[in-house]
Amino acid sequence: MCGRYYIDEETAMELQKIVLHIDKKLNPAHYSRDIVPSALAPVITNGSNEMSLELFNWGFLGYNQKGLIINARAETVSEKKSFKDCLADRRCIIPAKGFYEWDQSRNKFTFQNTKKRIMLMAGLYNADNRFVIITTKANESMEKIHDRMPLVLSDNLVHDWLFDSQETINILNKMPPLLERSSDMEQMRLEFY
Repeated sequence: MCGRYYIDEETAMELQKIVLHIDKKLNPAHYSRDIVPSALAPVITNGSNEMSLELFNWGFLGYNQKGLIINARAETVSEKKSFKDCLADRRCIIPAKGFYEWDQSRNKFTFQNTKKRIMLMAGLYNADNRFVIITTKANESMEKIHDRMPLVLSDNLVHDWLFDSQETINILNKMPPLLERSSDMEQMRLEFY
C-alpha cells in the first residue's frame, strides 16, 4: 500500500507555514509532482528538539542493499530490526496533498484529506537519510480499494508523533481519519425504473 503519493504547489506552500526555517532546496514548483519510491522528497523530522524540514529519499535499502522497502506496517514496526531503532528516535512526518492506490482491476484512485489541504503521514527515517511511510489497516474510505493505507495523522497528534516516545504505540494503533476518494474514471450509475 501507498506506492505513490503527490504534492502540489498549495501543499508546498503549507509546508512553509508549518516549518519556520525551510531549506533553500525546497522549491514549491519543483515538488509539484508525483513522488515515487527512491525519489528525494520533503519530510518533517524532530531534529534538535524542534520541527525541521529535510529532503530524504523514499525507501530504505533492502537486505544486502537490494531493492527498496517503502512502507512499514504499524502492527509490526516495533518488532522488525529494520525499524525498531528508528521508531525509538527517528520518527518523521511525510506531507502530501494525497496519495494514489489501485484496485484489483488496476483502476487508479486518489485519496485526499477532506478536512485539511495537507495530509500528514507518519513515517520513519534512518541514518542514511531515507524514509518509509507507516501503513495500517484500511478504514471505510479505503477498504474497498485496498486493505492497507498510510497512517494519516490528525493535527493534534503531530507533536506527539515527533517528540513523545511514550505516545508512539498509542498513535500506531489509531485509525486514520476518513479520506475523500476520487477516480479519473468514475463509473456512471444509471438508475432503471
